[in-house]
Amino acid sequence: MTAIAGRWDPDIVNNVYLTTSVNLMDGKFWNSKENVVLSSYKIFGSNRLRTWNHNLMVLAIYLFVFNATCVFKIQYPLKD
Repeated sequence: MTAIAGRWDPDIVNNVYLTTSVNLMDGKFWNSKENVVLSSYKIFGSNRLRTWNHNLMVLAIYLFVFNATCVFKIQYPLKD
């Protein structure tokens, strides 16, 4: 356990209602095999990914597209 995690009381930090909701949605995900809001997993193609990894992948795509757009705009300015 890290020093930061050791300072937080899990009873105060964890939200029981949110934890229960995520657990219910995880069960729905495993039973239905389709993407469900608040689930810990996402289906991407034929792969099952953790939601955290899926979100990072989407963020990386957004950053790449934004960066490529900015580079293109700087190299080839549009004439107004």
